[in-house]
Amino acid sequence: MLVEGILQQTLELRSHRVKRVRMEEEGLVAEIVPRRNGKVHCGCCGSRAKWVHETRRVRRWQHVPLWRTSVILEYRPRRVVCGKCGLRTEAMPWALPKGKMSKGLVAFLASWAKALSIAETARRFGVSWNTVQRAVRVAVAYGLEHRPKTAVRVLGVDEVSRRKRHVYLTVTYDLESGVVVWVGEGRERTTLERFFEEWGPERAAEVETVCCDMWEPYIQVLEEKAPQASLVFDRFHVVKHLNEAVDRVRREEYRSLPAEERKELKRSRYLLLKNPWNLEPKEKRRLGALLNTNRKVVKAYYLKEAFQQFWEYVQPGRAAKYLNQWFWWASHSRIEPLRDFAWMLRRHWKGVMAWTTQRISNAALEGMNNKIKSLSHRAFGFRKAQTFIDIIYHCCGGLPEFITPSM
Repeated sequence: MLVEGILQQTLELRSHRVKRVRMEEEGLVAEIVPRRNGKVHCGCCGSRAKWVHETRRVRRWQHVPLWRTSVILEYRPRRVVCGKCGLRTEAMPWALPKGKMSKGLVAFLASWAKALSIAETARRFGVSWNTVQRAVRVAVAYGLEHRPKTAVRVLGVDEVSRRKRHVYLTVTYDLESGVVVWVGEGRERTTLERFFEEWGPERAAEVETVCCDMWEPYIQVLEEKAPQASLVFDRFHVVKHLNEAVDRVRREEYRSLPAEERKELKRSRYLLLKNPWNLEPKEKRRLGALLNTNRKVVKAYYLKEAFQQFWEYVQPGRAAKYLNQWFWWASHSRIEPLRDFAWMLRRHWKGVMAWTTQRISNAALEGMNNKIKSLSHRAFGFRKAQTFIDIIYHCCGGLPEFITPSM
């Protein structure tokens, strides 16, 4: 089969044909011409045009490379008269509106950008970084426009670090399907408000449960925009706050001890924060020796382990009774970080207690966050937030694939 035939089939041309292919310095140039009896369609509404008004100058589009050789599509667009739109440029099924890439190249580069970084995709196929980035942006715009608006019953809200110095993105997830619903720059109250404005009150009313951390701006917006939804604080984040409190006790006590007594607490951070069943035999012996000392961190450790019992309760009454007891222990422990954690639980009591009846975890969300971080790591970061957002949508949004309809 000749190159003309290959391009004719892959472009799926109906009203046009590939006349010939010539080799130039830039690569293979495929000359496309209209068929003699081919139908002409309006590039605006897609309906059949009445007649051809004029033929314009030659335009070129970059296409999918063949055998590591650049392919350029060349065509002289025609201005046609449409009964609905008036004078318009004809529909060219391979071309994007006001773009220099073919739809086939967009689909090709965007598919590879899911597996590779933008820079690696550009290097492998001999195009510029900006070309791949534009292809991803077009594919994401198409996917967001054609994504089905299914009801989201369980919504997850979390933030992802974009760069150093506390620069974040707010990410919302459908925890049942495990896909990204929306991504916005920042983690302020206005960020989540923007999500609900774009989403609309109808879809917000369909949410039954929201799982998030204890970030107060998020809580305020969720209670205002989705008051019917049950707010559940994720177990992962609650335990994270408790571990930070225990580690703060360890660091404060380490600094207060004389130099000769610091050996016991040196390099004991993960020893105290690990689950007991995950400890190695050597670590168990060292932890046993540490627990025989009369330290504040020992009391903090026992309180941490006692708190784990709360997650086992399935009856709200018994869970509330146990949590009240634990709150009394922690608030009367004379250990400031544990007292602060206990009062934080008291302020968010309803969301913590909701765990007993709605055992919803952000485990899928945290796994997706790790995937998002890996996207940033493989690209060595992104200068612009919008580029990072496009990549997140592209790889984690479950968007429909970009298609190239023929005409």
